[in-house]
Amino acid sequence: MNASIPISLYTQNAHLNFYLLTPPHANVTIPDQSTNACMIDDLAARFIVNLPASELRTFDRILYHLQDASWFYNDHLRHQYNKRLLSTRSFCQMMFRRSLVLRPYLPRFDRLYTDFQRYVNTIHVYGCMLWSTDRTRLLLVRGPTGYWSFPKGKVNQQESGLGCARREVREETGIDVGPFLTSATPSITRRIYGRLLTMFTLTIPDIPIPYTSLDTTEITDIRWIQPCQMTNRRQYPTVLPFLPFTNTNQRLQLMSKNKPIPIRGPENTKC
Repeated sequence: MNASIPISLYTQNAHLNFYLLTPPHANVTIPDQSTNACMIDDLAARFIVNLPASELRTFDRILYHLQDASWFYNDHLRHQYNKRLLSTRSFCQMMFRRSLVLRPYLPRFDRLYTDFQRYVNTIHVYGCMLWSTDRTRLLLVRGPTGYWSFPKGKVNQQESGLGCARREVREETGIDVGPFLTSATPSITRRIYGRLLTMFTLTIPDIPIPYTSLDTTEITDIRWIQPCQMTNRRQYPTVLPFLPFTNTNQRLQLMSKNKPIPIRGPENTKC
């Protein structure tokens, strides 16, 4: 069970100091406006200051928002401030080291981050299977590890599955599927590596590549790919379980003639 943080993170009448807010009556010296201080204040203002108190009660939720901050840092701020690329773990560890509020828990960081990774794996993932109009190709995105997947991501608290899918597709491909994604849209749910994934199935026009991803660190490539090209199963670990094939040979035989793929119906997915 994730430990609760026993110190309040105030969001009013407080001095913004190194990522997180310190108690308003704490004896804290205002930091100089160095490059690091400016960058840290920027991140705190964007990702921490306006969070409700419920989001600051456990390390799981704090690290969840620090993870969002790490993506923003890698996509935008590191270029602005001429900083190096950081993994999410390294970024969060830096946050703990610099924050007066979190610094006392730095010796427990490894355990807290391990617990956070377990927590993240319990969060439902939503996205879209975007088929070409003739249903022979899928629009896939590739991450920094080299794996291809559907545009997808973890649902936020109090966010619907449909809302999550719309947001993730827009962030990762630049495509707004909002007008076409409704409660009647067919969906498929699979459990992969212990995590629940739900993909809504849509057909979209074959818009010329390249698309524009808002998530430049997490998304390295966007392509239309035919299922018959997915011969290396290791590169499509979260794609192939959603396709209507029982094995690789069946997939290759059916797709060798570039036939349309049948789209499955909904599987009682709640949004």
